Amino acid sequence: MKSKIIEVSERDFKKKERTIDFEKEKHENPHRFHTVCLNFTSERCSKIEKFIKNFIKKLTPDFRVNFAWKSVSLNRIVLPRLKQKVSDMDSSGLIYKFK
Repeated sequence: MKSKIIEVSERDFKKKERTIDFEKEKHENPHRFHTVCLNFTSERCSKIEKFIKNFIKKLTPDFRVNFAWKSVSLNRIVLPRLKQKVSDMDSSGLIYKFK
């Protein structure tokens, strides 16, 4: 802990410079960088993300996976379950064909 404090104070509290320029690496090797977009359903998603990233890093250290999370609308989850399905014969605005 003290070594980290000394390191930060020696940098005069400025950002640490990266040894790898990710923007350049991303431009030169786009096949190594991928983004996965998933629905965020609970805090468990973060644990799964960490597990997958560590697993991929062990197998292929040059391969980078980023996770993008999107929130799920409650309307899409709750409302369809509250509303009963109307049969086709009970709904209006339909075109019927009789033989």
